[in-house]
Amino acid sequence: MIQQGYAVMPSAVGAGWDSQAFGEGLAAMTIEGNWMIPYMNQTYPNVTYSVAPLPAGPAGRATLLFTVGLAIPYNDKHPQQAWEFLKFFTSVQGQTQWVELGLALPTRMSLFNLPYYQNNPDAKALMSEFSYAHPWSFPTANFAKVYNDANAILQNLFLNKITLEQAIEQLTMSGDSDLSSST
Repeated sequence: MIQQGYAVMPSAVGAGWDSQAFGEGLAAMTIEGNWMIPYMNQTYPNVTYSVAPLPAGPAGRATLLFTVGLAIPYNDKHPQQAWEFLKFFTSVQGQTQWVELGLALPTRMSLFNLPYYQNNPDAKALMSEFSYAHPWSFPTANFAKVYNDANAILQNLFLNKITLEQAIEQLTMSGDSDLSSST
């Protein structure tokens, strides 16, 4: 899409990220998660938009599901307080409060029909994608490096700075290096 002129990287239009480009009218659409909704409401309250699922491809519908992993470090100085926080945060009450901030979708299926979604159709539209969502994760302690390396390589590919073959080679080398150093 970038090579054919249908899409651009946010930096190509002077934006820091895609939702900024969208909010400033520098892009007609963007692919984002629910964290964009409060950002748009607060930063660009006069921009009218709707949320819709991506079109189905040859293999059907798919989207990414960004998950959160919570843990208590083995050497935590306050393990009991950390445990109490985790219990609250993952409870119905805690998850409801988190969802109502507009930044996250619930991790409890029992909360998929919260009254919040009746007043927030954009968030409800995102919720409708759970049935074909795939978790986005990377099993390594070096996740930030893996992500940043892959992002830089893909941007170079999209901007025609490298070929597809070079991107595959660089991604493979970077991934192999990052994975082997995290074990």
